[in-house]
Amino acid sequence: MCTATNKQCFLLQEIEDKIGQFKKESNKHKRMHRGFRYCAYVFTGALTILSGCNLFFEDPEQTLSIVVLVVSACASVVASIEGLRKSDELWHHERMVYLSLLDLKRKLEYSLHGSSVTEVEVDAVFEEFQALLSQSRDIWSTGIVNKQSGTTIPPVSVKTDVSSNTDAGATPAAEPEPATGSTSRSGSTWFGWVFPSRA
Repeated sequence: MCTATNKQCFLLQEIEDKIGQFKKESNKHKRMHRGFRYCAYVFTGALTILSGCNLFFEDPEQTLSIVVLVVSACASVVASIEGLRKSDELWHHERMVYLSLLDLKRKLEYSLHGSSVTEVEVDAVFEEFQALLSQSRDIWSTGIVNKQSGTTIPPVSVKTDVSSNTDAGATPAAEPEPATGSTSRSGSTWFGWVFPSRA
């Protein structure tokens, strides 16, 4: 039973609900991914065994060809379903969100066990909770669902303040020399190959 304020109880209950949801989904996709992998291993081993049956049977051409065809079709179906469901990517993504929510819950409970918790601290945890869910939604939408169409997760851009890392009178570092094989305006390079200009 929650003995804190209504806002604190509401936030703690929301975090617990999301923890249960992501734990359930991650376990489901983990079992699905392992099931697909086990089926792929079984079909691959079966195809290897069937390919060597010609050494032990006198006339296995027709029957063996049909069996190999069926096993190959089953392996292709399993691989196609696995690529469509993307159970491995969903499992990793949901597990990371689940662990992050556990850390957030631990942080909130630690604050609630203190002497006094201000509204600012509770609001800060709520903003972190919202940011985590928004990031999870963006990764799911951009990096998993739309990955099939060629889009990928954009890289995280880290802004660094160069002036804070150098002294006031320090001179900037010199630019690196061009790599061997690079040319001036009279030519151009492409992956190490030198192309002279047409002028």
